[in-house]
Amino acid sequence: MGRHTYPYDVDAEPTLYNERSFLTREALDRWAGFPLGYNFADGTLHNPARYRRHPSVACIASGWAEATMLCNGKPFQLKTDPGSIGLFAPHTEIERCWWRSSKAERVVIELDMSELNPAMSLDDEVLDAPLDLDLQFYDTPLLQTMVAIAREVGEGCPNGALYAQSLCLGLALYLRRRFASRPLTRSFDKGRLSSRQLRAVDDYIRESIGADITVDALAGLVGLSKPHFMKLFRMTTDTSPYQYVLRARVEAAIVLMKHGEPLASVARKAGFSSQSHFSAAFARYMGIPPKRYLSGVLEK
Repeated sequence: MGRHTYPYDVDAEPTLYNERSFLTREALDRWAGFPLGYNFADGTLHNPARYRRHPSVACIASGWAEATMLCNGKPFQLKTDPGSIGLFAPHTEIERCWWRSSKAERVVIELDMSELNPAMSLDDEVLDAPLDLDLQFYDTPLLQTMVAIAREVGEGCPNGALYAQSLCLGLALYLRRRFASRPLTRSFDKGRLSSRQLRAVDDYIRESIGADITVDALAGLVGLSKPHFMKLFRMTTDTSPYQYVLRARVEAAIVLMKHGEPLASVARKAGFSSQSHFSAAFARYMGIPPKRYLSGVLEK
């Protein structure tokens, strides 16, 4: 996306001794989700003063770190270990921060909704519910999602924009529902996509199977915001848009294989980022690798 800035910018001047980023500039430019940093830290740090306009969440994936900080005028001392998570509310001012860490893998994600939707058409439930500051807690599902996001970018975003947006929207909704400083009074409308809406989605997926398909595009087809669309889509299909599209890609690949297309060509035409990504997805859905499946087809 090319809009990530310090502290998520891998080209920024480092302030931490022996710190390195797991993310390349190319991978960040391909990433279609929230701004993030994924770093390995081993040493000491004195962060400059920082104002966080958007809420952000940070975790220690491995190793440990200790911190002393002055946050919104209040002093805090933290001792973090693997799985420790910190949530920073919007408009948080960190006046001073000292870190000491040992072989720590840190993931920091900024919940800037405009990165997912520049038109700001997300539901009010996502945009307006403020989050409370909580500098240390443990939450296994949240940790797993954050690590999945970081590793997806670290691997070069092989699963595309739809996967990125699905992960980030899920993260945002989870945080809002669990950590909002006031109850969410607005709820999604109950119901399902109409048969006409689902048919429009299916037609678009079929026609765009070789391209990068996004939640934005699918939601726009049926005139819904992304969170509302994802809610109704799951209620209608019992799966996420990402898994639904992935299954459609595998089905398209089977047709291409039966017509004698080479596997590299099949992967490209069915919209997979690489042949290895295609092989992994195919094996997950069909239970056997594509070469073995193809051998069985040819023997019949």
